[in-house]
Amino acid sequence: MTSVAGLVAIGLLLTRCGTPQPKAAASGTSSSVNTVARYLTGAELQVEDDGQRREIVRALEDMLHRPPPELRAQRYSDYRGNANAWSVTDLLPHYFVPREPMVLEPQRFYQEVAQAEAKVAIQQQLENVRSRLRDEK
Repeated sequence: MTSVAGLVAIGLLLTRCGTPQPKAAASGTSSSVNTVARYLTGAELQVEDDGQRREIVRALEDMLHRPPPELRAQRYSDYRGNANAWSVTDLLPHYFVPREPMVLEPQRFYQEVAQAEAKVAIQQQLENVRSRLRDEK
C-alpha cells in the first residue's frame, strides 16, 4: 500500500520537475489570460426557474453589446426577483460555477469584458441559457 508520505513526495516531485500546467494556474493570475473567458468557459449554470434564466440572458446580452461604463451602471434582479439588486459581477457568481475556483475582480472584469476572447465565452453561455429556456417550455 502507498503511504500518505509517499504520495506527498510524488506530488512534490511532479510539481518540481516541471509538470506542464495551464498558464493561469502556474502563475496564480496571468495578465495574458482573459478572466471573463476563464470564468465563463465551461462554467456550470445553476438556476431554479425561467425568471432567473431571463435575467441571465439579459445580463449576457448586455455584456456583449453595452460598453463597459454602461455595463458597470446596469443593475439586475437577484435570485428572488428583487429588481436592481445586483451588478453583473454580482449576478455571475450566483448563477455560474467556474471550472476552477476564482473570484471576479470588478475592475479587471470591466477592462476585459469587451475583448474578443470574452465575447466568445459570453456568446457560448448565452446560447446555452437560451436553449434551456426553449427546452423547458
